[in-house]
Amino acid sequence: MEAAIQQRALGLGELVHTPECPPPCKVCASPTRLFDSVDFNKHCGAPPSMFGDSGILVQYFRCDRCGLLFTNLIDDWGTAELSEFIYNADYLKIDPEYLGARAQRTAEHLAPLLAPCRDLRILDYGSGSGAFAQAMGAYGFKSVESYDPLSSPQQPSGTFDLITCFESLEHAPQPRDTLAEIVGQLSRQGIVLIGQSLQPDDIEEIRGQWWYLAPRNGHVSFFTHDTFLELAGRTCLKYRGGSGIYVFTRGRLTKAMQRGVGQILRETAPEDVRRLTQAKRKASARGANSQWRQIIRWIHRRVTYS
Repeated sequence: MEAAIQQRALGLGELVHTPECPPPCKVCASPTRLFDSVDFNKHCGAPPSMFGDSGILVQYFRCDRCGLLFTNLIDDWGTAELSEFIYNADYLKIDPEYLGARAQRTAEHLAPLLAPCRDLRILDYGSGSGAFAQAMGAYGFKSVESYDPLSSPQQPSGTFDLITCFESLEHAPQPRDTLAEIVGQLSRQGIVLIGQSLQPDDIEEIRGQWWYLAPRNGHVSFFTHDTFLELAGRTCLKYRGGSGIYVFTRGRLTKAMQRGVGQILRETAPEDVRRLTQAKRKASARGANSQWRQIIRWIHRRVTYS
């Protein structure tokens, strides 16, 4: 045995069971459970451990009610800590497409789908380098602005008809608050498009081996259709589904907006149709159970005090 390993092993001491005290869900406040732990250096690239272990173990928790998967790692980090330890000079090593390739590809895909919405006022929230807004402008979209808490922190003025949030919500330690902030900048008749990798069906089997669960990328929150339904209900939005790009709406959309949304939703994969249908059934069942509980409590009060 190597001397260094022996020294560390001798210092481990007796195994003592530590009772779990997981935090409540950040979306629905339901109980959660410890899901898995990975090293801080795990990233989305291949192989995910190519930069070695940092020695910092990051715990992730999962909510069985809405499916949110999250860590509390950066909950109390400020801009300085985020810039020093995650979004630093090494970030391009783990996300080389950050500067523009991914944004250009997204714009190329979305521009023809959103062609009816060219005249809308659009905000790219969590814009990173700002490449998406520039690309959409090149495709003839007249008013596309960028906002990012780190790279473009100047808050935009007014409200927007369409807000995009691509590969950003997974970086939010408080996703419910982040979506509420987005909704605060949305017009009364508006669309929110969230670009995101949702948890796969086998997440319970692969757990921390899922490629997208990557703290070194700053990925701290992960979603399902159930989570999006819950988030929509808590931010006064309607969740419409999608595949890769997920659609939330508010109010009665104009015909141009309806055409744009319709073209995006036509790309929905069959498996996402199935997942969203299942999520809606579960949400409906929870609502029915809640109504019955309210009726039973009302009957109990009437019997008790009559």
